[in-house]
Amino acid sequence: MAGDDCSLHFDLDALTEKQRADHLSNIELTAMLQVALACVGHHKDHLALFDTFQSDNWLACLARYQNMFSRMVHDTIPMDHFSYHPKFDFYDSVARKAGSAPNLTDVVNLYMSSGSNSVIHRDSKLLDVSRNVNSKKHFAEHAPDWGIPLPDTLVTTKAALGSEEVAKFFIQHNQNVMMKLLGLAGARNVAAVESVENCSNMVAEYSDDMIVLLQAKLDLEFYTEMTVDLVVSDTAISIANTRKILFADGLWVGNLIGESVKLTSEQESVLINVGEYARQHGYSSDIGSNCGIDFFVGQDGSIVVTEINARWTGGLFPAEVLKKLQN
Repeated sequence: MAGDDCSLHFDLDALTEKQRADHLSNIELTAMLQVALACVGHHKDHLALFDTFQSDNWLACLARYQNMFSRMVHDTIPMDHFSYHPKFDFYDSVARKAGSAPNLTDVVNLYMSSGSNSVIHRDSKLLDVSRNVNSKKHFAEHAPDWGIPLPDTLVTTKAALGSEEVAKFFIQHNQNVMMKLLGLAGARNVAAVESVENCSNMVAEYSDDMIVLLQAKLDLEFYTEMTVDLVVSDTAISIANTRKILFADGLWVGNLIGESVKLTSEQESVLINVGEYARQHGYSSDIGSNCGIDFFVGQDGSIVVTEINARWTGGLFPAEVLKKLQN
């Protein structure tokens, strides 16, 4: 895994300055998840990490974590099964490693199917599915047909931000609007905007055809933001874990997991329907694929879904570690 969201929708060799900074931030975030995989995985697995971890200080840090993991749970990935790869040539290097040792593993497991790792999955149809189900635009346009409750949303472009339609949307929602762009996880490229001018300034460096989603901002005194991981298989859809989302300065920093985070059967049925939406758009497998859903729960028990993440999510890692601890 190497921060793959951006390569679903953009050419990594033609990013804007902000996109480059956000993409780097996302890559560095996944470096932490790479370490967590050592605890989530098993002794027969192999783990690919950034080669930065080979430096003396980072290698010592890895050893401390590995020692801690081995004392926490009964089965982890041993350090002699770690391999190290360049941060910006990660998947090409992993592909060479896998190609040179075809009997090393049964399968190469990916954080998500994306453009950056197409050298491994080599499946254009799989990439199209991932591009659609992970698209905020695709979800906003198709989810209502499935009866999935969304905030009021307007899909537009940078060029159309000065239109009457956009002006009316801001007025309708008392200038309380969320702006969303395609491409990055962890609340990057999601921001509250209070005016058309504010929105235009934030997308100034992008081309005129850049997709912009404007969405009614939900009242956080009434709504609580949460997320859930579904397992979507060809024959079943189930909830793997439920979490309350934690933010700092507008960016996702973690999740609250525990007995206090619960859903009613009615709320669960709404989320299972989102999994069915993803499955009917091609996102499924025989053993089950992870699908994250970001949603809000109102004080009246209502649910509003804001987006889906058809991949491994950041919160999946601590949830899986907790499962191993409980077993």
